[in-house]
Amino acid sequence: MVAVDQSAQSGMVVALQANYLEVELDQVSERIPSRLLCTRRTRLSHRGEAVYVGDRVRVEAIDASHARAVVSHVEPRVSFLTRPPVANATTVVVALAVAQPAFDPDQASRFLLTAERTSLHVQLVLTKTDLLEPEALEQLRARLHAWGYPPLLVSTGSGLGLSKLKQSLAGSSLSVLCGPSGVSPASKSLEVGDSFVEVAGVRVTDDNRNRLGFRGKPGEKVDAVVLRDGEEVSITVARGAVRQMTSKAQLLENMTESDAEGWGPDDMMIIEKSATEDGVVWILSSSKFTEEATGLTADAYTATRFVFNDEGKVSRVANLTEDRFVLEQQGYSITR
Repeated sequence: MVAVDQSAQSGMVVALQANYLEVELDQVSERIPSRLLCTRRTRLSHRGEAVYVGDRVRVEAIDASHARAVVSHVEPRVSFLTRPPVANATTVVVALAVAQPAFDPDQASRFLLTAERTSLHVQLVLTKTDLLEPEALEQLRARLHAWGYPPLLVSTGSGLGLSKLKQSLAGSSLSVLCGPSGVSPASKSLEVGDSFVEVAGVRVTDDNRNRLGFRGKPGEKVDAVVLRDGEEVSITVARGAVRQMTSKAQLLENMTESDAEGWGPDDMMIIEKSATEDGVVWILSSSKFTEEATGLTADAYTATRFVFNDEGKVSRVANLTEDRFVLEQQGYSITR
């Protein structure tokens, strides 16, 4: 028999897992786990009350042995960010590296302006400070201070500033971290705005653009030429297997935030379709895109698999685009 604690507890939503909420309780006890996997009361769903990370909630029907509970109430929010959706944040931490990659003032301005639009407190953090000469680091610190953003200087290598960063975060009830994504290996050779004009000794044209020599086994070197600021620059890159994983939440956010005018392809065509007796439909389609920098076009082929249930509704959708790309990166090809 499952023992259920009927007393209510308060806490914060710290993660969303499909239809479940992970709630961290305010009061820690030996009898009840500090984190509970929760569902929502039906009345919250009927009211259309969405629950997000950062929401202050009340939980009931606590099953301590299985670390489960039910969210019965959502407290009023003091703030709400739409991207990413976070409730009750009080601080936006903008983290920027000073080296590898080099500090980009324009990029820093964009992040800081975006953070300011939240109307929350903004804390600027400079990372990898051990990779910059002390004089250059001081000049950068003074420049940003003049912008109105006294930065915290930190380094995981030397430990500089980590204690101050912890103190700063501890003073905020909930902080949201933002900044550029991690450094790609290609960033050592490529820069934003580069456009390939030659790959493995072959000049890029509309006709051969879909057959460039990037495909092959990971690790092999590929010589190329890119157009950078109006000049042709020779670079060398290494092949690597690529696989993109996108969650349902990320896909929906991309659909919501994207610019509809520039989101879709220039043209799309269904090449072939087939169906099986057990309710599976395959669609082979082709999409055409145009690169703004060069005006060259490229085709993308996708095999989409639709599975229908007994009611005639789609129950599963899968694309083979990325799987095909991974196989070809590894030296294989898909044939009919």
